[in-house]
Amino acid sequence: MPRRVFEGRARTGGTPEALRPSPTGCGGLRPRPWSCSNLDGQETDGLPLVYANRMDKETQRREAPISFRPGKLRSVIAQRALRTLTEGQIVKRDLGRYYLLLGQALLNIRLTRSEGIWLAKTELYHSFDESLSGDPFIPEHENPSDYLMRVVRRAIANAERQDKPAPPVAYRVLDKIEQMTPLERAALVDALHRLPAEHEEEIYDPGNWALIGLPLADDPLTAEDVVTRKQTSS
Repeated sequence: MPRRVFEGRARTGGTPEALRPSPTGCGGLRPRPWSCSNLDGQETDGLPLVYANRMDKETQRREAPISFRPGKLRSVIAQRALRTLTEGQIVKRDLGRYYLLLGQALLNIRLTRSEGIWLAKTELYHSFDESLSGDPFIPEHENPSDYLMRVVRRAIANAERQDKPAPPVAYRVLDKIEQMTPLERAALVDALHRLPAEHEEEIYDPGNWALIGLPLADDPLTAEDVVTRKQTSS
């Protein structure tokens, strides 16, 4: 069974109760994309802590810089250079902006339980297949919007090649993501990669979805569901 490895996350077999959102406040029907408060209980107004917490200069000096080989990103980083900032400092600044934009875009996304579970499982298996290709590097120029479209369309095409249609939920997901903006699709990819589900079974946990700021709505009742409920209640 495919398994996504999350570095630095305690493997407890599920979401710790202390991390699950409460029925109100941060964990309501539409929680903020970021933590509602910092460790001191201070409100952050939905902003990532990099914006909400002002560090003193001494703390900033002690922080380790971001270091990496920019590759094809070197030219776009250079375009954003300001005075004497290093490449690492520019990327660190821009990451805060990037995460803020993703969090805001995620607020516009609505998925039902069946849609979210199908999409997460499909992306998980797609990632697993790609990991077998032997290339451990994620191309920095890959468009996350194009990636999400490719994952869904590939799953539908694979089903149709077997002379059977994909499940109806697959076409509903495709219709929704086609109507999203590129930034919303990027935010959805980011949310799927943050989903604390090392195993397929954990994808079904609604607490994990609320934890990433994307709680799933209940699926509408079908005619069969209505008949079943009436028979059960009578």
